[in-house]
Amino acid sequence: MIEIGKNLKYEKLEYVDLTDSSLKLRDASGRIREVALDQVRQTEITGVKSASGFCGTSEWGMSNPTFILPSNFIFNILNAFKRRKDLVHIKVTLKNGSEFIVLGSHGLYEKLSR
Repeated sequence: MIEIGKNLKYEKLEYVDLTDSSLKLRDASGRIREVALDQVRQTEITGVKSASGFCGTSEWGMSNPTFILPSNFIFNILNAFKRRKDLVHIKVTLKNGSEFIVLGSHGLYEKLSR
């Protein structure tokens, strides 16, 4: 069962840079924090903010009978390119038990998962 609002208690940090050994993040006050990559135990996607302007099943062409219309077909192709710019909320759990959410891209999630 999904619990609404369970991730609101975690601190949100903005992705700045990723090196071979550390992840640089910016907190709400603008300070830069560094997290060693060997301390990351688990990553999980907790949400996605769509860059295409709207979200829902019609954006992905699922269960949408108007998907075959020429205008919708073109919009779905354009939205596929815009999805690359989606803002992904990544929940990071460290080995010491602390958790926070990183605002980044899907590519960042893939790199952190390795």
